[in-house]
Amino acid sequence: MTELREKLAQVPARRKPLGKVEAILASLDDAERDLVTETLAGTDHTSESLAAILTESGHPISTSTIRSYRRDLRRKVP
Repeated sequence: MTELREKLAQVPARRKPLGKVEAILASLDDAERDLVTETLAGTDHTSESLAAILTESGHPISTSTIRSYRRDLRRKVP
């Protein structure tokens, strides 16, 4: 059991996907932040296209991170 515990302690903890999106939003100017926030909350763009656009713009992010962020937004909306 101790060996397993030691191996698990060496594996880095998963980063929170929301932190990645929040870091990207924090790095944008107000107009860009508003646009990306609105796009993330909307349904006009797929997660794939949004990830590609952000990555090409110097903000690398995965499709799954955007999906997780959108899922979290849906859970927060009453």
